[in-house]
Amino acid sequence: MNKRINSLKRLFKAILTSLKVVWKAAPGLFLVRLLNEIVLAVLSSVVAYLFAEVIDRSVEAINGAPVKYAFIATAVYAAVSIFSHLLPIIDSNFLRRVTMRVSRYIDESLMGKLAGLSVAVYDDPETQDTLKLVLDNRTGIDVLSFECLSIIGSAVRVMAAFLLLLTFSPIAAILVIGLCVPYFIVNNKYVEVFYEFDEDNSQNMRKTSYIKSLFCEPATAYDVRVCVGFAKTLQDRYSMLRRDLFDEKQTILRNLNWKNLIFSNLFLLAVGYTFAVSVQSVSKGALELGSVYYYVSLALLISESMKRLFRQATDINTFSHTILRYRTFMDMPSETQTDEGVDVRELESIEFRDVGFCYPNTDNWVLRHLNVTVQKGEHIALVGKNGCGKTTIVKLLLRLYDVTEGMLLINGRDIRCYERSVLRKLFGVLPQEVNGYSFTFGENISMAEAYDEALCGQSMDFAGVRTLHAEMERGLDTPLTKRFDENGRELSVGQWQRIALARAFYRQADCMVLDEPSASLDAEAEYALFNNSMKLCENRTMVLISHRLSNVRLADRIIVIEDGRVIEDGAHAELMTENGVYANLFRLQASKYSNEEKKRKENDGFTVVEA
Repeated sequence: MNKRINSLKRLFKAILTSLKVVWKAAPGLFLVRLLNEIVLAVLSSVVAYLFAEVIDRSVEAINGAPVKYAFIATAVYAAVSIFSHLLPIIDSNFLRRVTMRVSRYIDESLMGKLAGLSVAVYDDPETQDTLKLVLDNRTGIDVLSFECLSIIGSAVRVMAAFLLLLTFSPIAAILVIGLCVPYFIVNNKYVEVFYEFDEDNSQNMRKTSYIKSLFCEPATAYDVRVCVGFAKTLQDRYSMLRRDLFDEKQTILRNLNWKNLIFSNLFLLAVGYTFAVSVQSVSKGALELGSVYYYVSLALLISESMKRLFRQATDINTFSHTILRYRTFMDMPSETQTDEGVDVRELESIEFRDVGFCYPNTDNWVLRHLNVTVQKGEHIALVGKNGCGKTTIVKLLLRLYDVTEGMLLINGRDIRCYERSVLRKLFGVLPQEVNGYSFTFGENISMAEAYDEALCGQSMDFAGVRTLHAEMERGLDTPLTKRFDENGRELSVGQWQRIALARAFYRQADCMVLDEPSASLDAEAEYALFNNSMKLCENRTMVLISHRLSNVRLADRIIVIEDGRVIEDGAHAELMTENGVYANLFRLQASKYSNEEKKRKENDGFTVVEA
């Protein structure tokens, strides 16, 4: 019982939410469609009454009454019938317009919300499932925009016919309603079953989508085809998942079909009863002949409208989870909603004061008791083993996440005081994982449709992509990748990384953050990159993260991170003198690179003779 009550509550919530969405998307069309639905609902009973009048006046004319009354009744019936048939055609035009408006509104609202959400929400599997259910059933919201108004029309149609039939036979009216209810209960039950099926299998459905994407995405298509047996493994796994999902759903549908057949026709008993009672009344002279048609038509109208209303309720219930998940998703706090709006023009200092941090939904401390201060214009390097928290420090600086404990101060104030969008303008970042976009060369540097060509030129010089630019016939207007243009230019990983570096420089930020900037560069390009970075960032703050210690020695300070805290801090010469972790790592790398160089020369036909 509680489950059914909760289901009804969710149904009404879904209808109200859908009505609000339609109202926000197209308030004028909302009112027009609502009026059309109410008028059409009332006309259904009016048309039945008018046809009954035609029958009665025709019978009277046969019995000697003036024929003109029969003609008048027929003319009125014909006019109203024509109008009742034209109105849905007119309404369908409004419906298409409403659906288009709602579709655009939903798409734009989802895009706006996705753009404003914190990165932290994507660490939550439940949020991922919510987003998948909303996006996969996106068209369901369009269906609701139609059904939420149509169900009002169906309800008015049922109510009007019920009240009219009630005046003749309360038993017939109640019986028609009562015999339609089991149909709704059965269908509503299976809506719940289907939703539970989708919810229980959301992870498996995500897995099938993921496997499918591996065959389609350029980044993974190479491995799928080159790694022998990988494609077959993926196909088998995909088929197994889809087969299990199909078999379970097939069982649900099989059980639904036979129950649906029985309960959808129970209303005929009530229609038969109404017919018998009305014929009996006519035989006694209490009613005219047309009343038999009228009251039977009302019974049929109630049952058909009830079934239509239940189908609409079932459709709404089917997608109620989608619209309610959409509402939940839209109610998630955006980054802009939590900003206090304090402005910041320049970066004077950065201070991590006893900072601790755990990623959402974990208890593992990535950083603990971290204390670091960076002054304006300093060039610092963060070094340490993989997983020690170097990249996490950058994410906290950009306020992709907030610290778990301690304080992160910018210019002596808590970083949470600043508006995120303004704060991030202070940083030009080359992330560890570089993304390339299917836009033009210039847009990939500026990350905007309009860009400053002179600044793009300086950025290209800084990143060493001027030669690449010169090779392109359309210059900055050259589309990158062939996703949308067959004449687009495909780039290597190293070229994409240089473009990302140009992108970081283009921002003209107070602080440059380079997270493993030389990972895909050769030794010559790496050397040029670090020299250019130091020169061009002479008056700016710079944070450098790199495993190649031969380059970080150029920094003013080298900060060694271990287990989420600072264990060494100083210039290259100081740390080498201390002979600690940094010195050992530096000598180990120097020895490794020396041996690799020796082997390379030997393979080239040279013999290295040590002094």
